[in-house]
Amino acid sequence: MISNTDSNKDTYKGSFWDIIREGDYFPSLGRFQFFLWTIVISFAFLSIYLIRADGGVFSFDLKALPNQLMELMGISVFVPVVGNALSKYKYSETISDSIPPQDKIPPFSTMFLVLERRTKLGWTDIKYTNVVDDLLKKRKIERIKIKLGRGSPKILYQRPGKVPSIKHEYYVELLAENLTKKGYQVRKNRDGADLEVPEVRTAIEVELGTSNISGNLKRNLQKFSRVIVCSDDIKLIETLSGKIRTKL
Repeated sequence: MISNTDSNKDTYKGSFWDIIREGDYFPSLGRFQFFLWTIVISFAFLSIYLIRADGGVFSFDLKALPNQLMELMGISVFVPVVGNALSKYKYSETISDSIPPQDKIPPFSTMFLVLERRTKLGWTDIKYTNVVDDLLKKRKIERIKIKLGRGSPKILYQRPGKVPSIKHEYYVELLAENLTKKGYQVRKNRDGADLEVPEVRTAIEVELGTSNISGNLKRNLQKFSRVIVCSDDIKLIETLSGKIRTKL
């Protein structure tokens, strides 16, 4: 049996709170701060206006606003707008036009987790970006794109030439987690099949085109009743399917 990691679940329908998400559907702390700032300022000015109106004063002199407040308002608008434009330019290849499945939408809590890790390091967003770019230029790390259904790929980093790759490990962990949620007992291996599901005598292999696929299949079929091959490479799946049909 051969499967692909592409998801067939219902497409995400969207919601009002998507206004604080980036193009890759990950929540943005910058947008969230801009949203809160807008609410606070709007509420403050509306309250002041209603209080003045209640006293019979309906005019509002913008010149009475402190210059510092106007500067802060300008910065709050400038930063997310310019930051979003720069992100689109720099990471355009990683942003997909398609809408991801419902279960692939990152929760809003992720923006606080990322902030917590960077805060512990004492890094701002700019510092983090500069460090990552510097490591990429020096080839100390490499950027890995992980396809997750029809949505934008997830971006991870690893040391160049890492074996097994972080993409392979991510898919193995993802499959193990999903199978465990469905009630299966899953065994992860360093040697042999990537995953074993003993109760249904099934082996699962994550293949990215860098291993001996035929050898892995033959080895696993000697021990298991069924072997499932998972890959994000459609051509690899089609080629393997063709070989199996030919032998059958």
